[in-house]
Amino acid sequence: MVHELSGLTDATLTQEEGGVELRGDLLDAAGLCLWSRTPSGILVRIGRFRAKSLQQLHAETKKLRWADVLFPGQPVRVRATVKRSRIQRSDNAARKVELAISDALKGTRRTGHKRVHHPVTVVVRIRGPEVILSVDAVGQPLHRRGYRQATAKAPLRENLAASVLVAVGWDPEEEALADPMCGSGTFGIEAALMAQDRAPGRKLRPAVLSWPSFPKKGWDQLKQQVDLPANAPGVQIFASDRNQGALAAATGNAERAGVLRDIEFRCCALGDPWDALPETGLVVVNPPYGKRIGDLGKIHGLYKHFGQKLAARYPGWRIAVVCPDKALAGRLAPGIEELVRFRNGGLPVGLYLGTIPRPQPSAT
Repeated sequence: MVHELSGLTDATLTQEEGGVELRGDLLDAAGLCLWSRTPSGILVRIGRFRAKSLQQLHAETKKLRWADVLFPGQPVRVRATVKRSRIQRSDNAARKVELAISDALKGTRRTGHKRVHHPVTVVVRIRGPEVILSVDAVGQPLHRRGYRQATAKAPLRENLAASVLVAVGWDPEEEALADPMCGSGTFGIEAALMAQDRAPGRKLRPAVLSWPSFPKKGWDQLKQQVDLPANAPGVQIFASDRNQGALAAATGNAERAGVLRDIEFRCCALGDPWDALPETGLVVVNPPYGKRIGDLGKIHGLYKHFGQKLAARYPGWRIAVVCPDKALAGRLAPGIEELVRFRNGGLPVGLYLGTIPRPQPSAT
């Protein structure tokens, strides 16, 4: 995430629990909602203070500038997490913050505004005596780009697929990309959007736009940049799946994303030949694992079979694998290394990077 955001902003980035912190204004927050591919959400920090009791939490929360974020009568949802604090229950903390916001807005008047009914989500993080209050600038999960209306089994979220491509350093101008188990096509579609430099949130209207203090004229300038023609000269993206239903879902999603012409789709098994592929590139796979296998005793043999088929089709290509452990990933390519761990569908997994071996010349 840090690598991607460093290309979107000149602000200083600081890694912290659960994400990355940077300084900016509300227009910067809206721009990140439009252009960032890897985060799952964008939060705007409203306040940071110390509180050791629910009474202190209420008093300090009430002091903050909630009229910049909310209209009178606008519904509020509060989501709280608590660790190592005298405030022991997250539900009590959430109710106290909600009450403090309501008290802070009592008597607030805004002439000419229409009643706003959509809720604003406030995120409360309490760690020991420290309290951080933030507001969701997006209004919905940021990974939902709007194109994936059809899904296959165990799809990888859009922002995680983009994160994989960023983490392994895929460059569309330098390297072809192949997803031979494409499912609903997320890897290929995210790769094509990156190659076109298309804003992943271009169909999104972020919640921050409706905040009372948001500069409306700035949004028009941001949208003009988003609506510029996209171009992806020379990008090579190959996606395939043996399941015709999955491929139909993938092509439909690619069409909605506006990248169908940038991806070569085929319905074929991993072992089927594919002529005229480039000599090198990146293979990216999210193969079956865990509950998707059923009989866990067969999983190592299945991965060894996958590895043999990958070596026949993509010798010398780099390979990025999302799977539970290094031993499994090593069945696909020897010498593979773990880059990062995360959770996918509630399961702990790793991202592994290596090189598919080329066939060894036979002895004479």
